[in-house]
Amino acid sequence: MKQTRFSRRQFLMTLGLSVTAAPFVAKGFWPKGAQASALFLTASDDKAGNHYVSGFNARGEKRFQLPTELRGHGVMANPAHQHKALMFARRPGTVLFEVNLQQGVLGQQVESAKGRHFFGHGCFSPEGRYLYTTENDFINGRGLVVVRDTFDYRIVNEFSSYGIGPHEIKILSDGKTLVVANGGIQTHPDTPRKKLNIPTMQPSLAYIDAQTGQLMGEYRLDNHKLSIRHLDVSEHDQVIAIMQYQGAKTDNVPLVAVHQGEEQLHALMADATTQPAMNQYTASTCIDSSTGVAGVTCPRGNLVTFWDTRSRQFIKALKIKDAGGITLARNGQFMVTTGRGEIHRISATSLSLDKSPLLLSDTRCDNHLSLALIG
Repeated sequence: MKQTRFSRRQFLMTLGLSVTAAPFVAKGFWPKGAQASALFLTASDDKAGNHYVSGFNARGEKRFQLPTELRGHGVMANPAHQHKALMFARRPGTVLFEVNLQQGVLGQQVESAKGRHFFGHGCFSPEGRYLYTTENDFINGRGLVVVRDTFDYRIVNEFSSYGIGPHEIKILSDGKTLVVANGGIQTHPDTPRKKLNIPTMQPSLAYIDAQTGQLMGEYRLDNHKLSIRHLDVSEHDQVIAIMQYQGAKTDNVPLVAVHQGEEQLHALMADATTQPAMNQYTASTCIDSSTGVAGVTCPRGNLVTFWDTRSRQFIKALKIKDAGGITLARNGQFMVTTGRGEIHRISATSLSLDKSPLLLSDTRCDNHLSLALIG
């Protein structure tokens, strides 16, 4: 596919943004009122290998741990129904699990269409009316964005993700522009962990009109084996994309890139010690919009790395074993979960690590963590 590149001016104009500055739009589903309580959501397993969707508070106290027949990946609360969330099955899972956050029970399950499976992620329109999921049309070998009405989860539209293996998806502050991490790796549920096209894979970061499905911009890195898997979007529409490398173990390659309307992705490198220690693999990322600092977890390297997305500089790394999920709490801390059931708290200002992690008993957290505020 031919690469589409807009100038910064053209790109921002298509989004209806100012050329000089992106508008500030408050991030988060509900106001930070005194009645709102924080609930952290994650997919998890226990030591016996059973699968769950779990919720815990800022003190590390479990609010629920609900069994599911499939392993989950991403979990996200619905802005239209503050007591509801969805857990997305890990690829090649075909089910979305609805969770009642107030009662701590599972609701309805949503099946993918025949010949499709989910990629573990989705996002909601700002008012919560529509759900956008990344899916694999494995019969035709193409990536899709599927649109559902959140009232009954019926499919109302679908369109190309403009790549293979679409993974994480977010929506910009204009409420109508989707940004998709196309990992580029072709898979099939008959051999779910087998990567079928490494020599020809073409990962991309794609911007798509959520209403028409039109491609607005498409960006690639020079190294086609850098699979773009996860991303986050700041309140100012700055995008951080993180990668998993599919090349030789000896290659020292960038695993973080940033973008905001420019003509290309900007790949970032850490220092000479940290970069190889990231072990060619990243899991999750979160931007603190007030500072532009982003955290990136590297579970295979037992690290959490921090990056200044504004100056485009590596800041520092902290050692945390099997660090996976990361999100920003309301008190100005990065919260990081691990495959060991630990919850680490990191100051968003000093980036100092609390020396006493919280512990979720018999819980192995998946690679993603999200925050819901419920009244």
